Amino acid sequence: MFHLTEVCGQEAVHRTIRRCAHFLLAAWAATAALLAQGDASAELAQLKQEAQQQRAALDRLLARIEALEARTPTAPVPATPPEPVSATQTAPAPASEPPVQRDSVGDLNTAQVLAGEFPGAIGLPGRDISLGITGFVKTIVFQDSNSETRSVIFLPALLGASRDDRNGASAISSELTRLGFDARARLGTSRFRGYIEYDLFGNTLNWRHGYLTWDDRWGQILAGKYWSNFMDLQTLPEGLSEPTASGAIFARQGQFRFTRPLSKRLSWATSFEDPASSDITVAAPVKTRTAFPDITTAFTLRGEASHLRIGGLVRRITIDPDGQPNFGATGWGVNVGAHADLGSRDRLVFAGVYGKGLGRYLLGILPTGGAFVDEPSRYIAARPSFGLVTSIRHRWNKPCRSTVGVGYASVETDRLQPDTALRASLYGLANYMCTVSRFVTIGGEYTYGRRWNKSGGQDNNRFAFGMQLF
Repeated sequence: MFHLTEVCGQEAVHRTIRRCAHFLLAAWAATAALLAQGDASAELAQLKQEAQQQRAALDRLLARIEALEARTPTAPVPATPPEPVSATQTAPAPASEPPVQRDSVGDLNTAQVLAGEFPGAIGLPGRDISLGITGFVKTIVFQDSNSETRSVIFLPALLGASRDDRNGASAISSELTRLGFDARARLGTSRFRGYIEYDLFGNTLNWRHGYLTWDDRWGQILAGKYWSNFMDLQTLPEGLSEPTASGAIFARQGQFRFTRPLSKRLSWATSFEDPASSDITVAAPVKTRTAFPDITTAFTLRGEASHLRIGGLVRRITIDPDGQPNFGATGWGVNVGAHADLGSRDRLVFAGVYGKGLGRYLLGILPTGGAFVDEPSRYIAARPSFGLVTSIRHRWNKPCRSTVGVGYASVETDRLQPDTALRASLYGLANYMCTVSRFVTIGGEYTYGRRWNKSGGQDNNRFAFGMQLF
């Protein structure tokens, strides 16, 4: 057999084999490195592709979650408690913050609308913004027994103020119809809302609400026109028109408000509100001044079937005649409201207020009841006022309920005022309402009102029937 070692020598053959092995090892290492580099690039590209696919899937999942959240009621952050309870609801809610839904005062279908977090909203593509239109149509027919040319909103303090005929009259009104626009957005943990609402009171487009809110972990800021922070919305009885019971605090005005939860059940709210020194009684027109905003603060304690709210108000009424130093008086008030659910069908409500210079804030006295002014003698007196309102609501069955309530308000008269000056008023109501189908409520109501002057007075009986759609 022919052998390579015989021709070339054994040592030379070994050197050749070693060189070939080194060459093969080097070639294999280079090839492996190239292959590894190629595999890494391919793997990197594959990982990038998978990450992009997962990110797209996550975006789709987040979009689905937001869509579900838009259709499903969610518990608000602590700074935004649920909507103030109307007479159609049973769960308690704080009264100082704006509603999650539309304004519940005078709304007969609040509980029906609460079926969705944001009824009627549409989302803007590519943005976390929802827009919606809200409102309802309400028509009321009413008959007065002892007064004429009365408004659909019954205020006993105005009996005989413009016309003292006592022959009675009837009317049909749709002035309490409302139209609102709602916009909401989220940015991180913050939630923003802008709300504008109008009614047709006075047969014109009457601006009812217009505010924005900013909610976050630290609390809520509200800026705009809304119910006064001095007011306890939960103590208003449900009425066919609006619950304008004598003795209740009832005011909408511009404000800056801050609300913060202090614990699970206790919250605190304070506000600077639009001032006015025009709610005064004076013989001749005078010039007034509003140097400082009205200041309010309120604490709300909520239980599972009850609430207690204590609010305070400080304001300044100033007369500012030309060429003379101004003079004025300080007004103040304390408002205490509470409710308790008596089982699953009955709710008892109570509210009491006392103060000086309450004026436009207190139902049952004239809007000019804040102070009495005698400009020639530079005399001003903030008039003491008192109010009390209580009601009980009973639910007969799921669609039908009744409310019976009474309210009383008084204001101290000045010795310089005439005998026709108002000193007190009484408001009583009893109604029966049924939600006959979704978003449709009909009802009948009896309302009694009486006005007492320094001397004499006037009363009236009202019978009304109404219907609300949406």
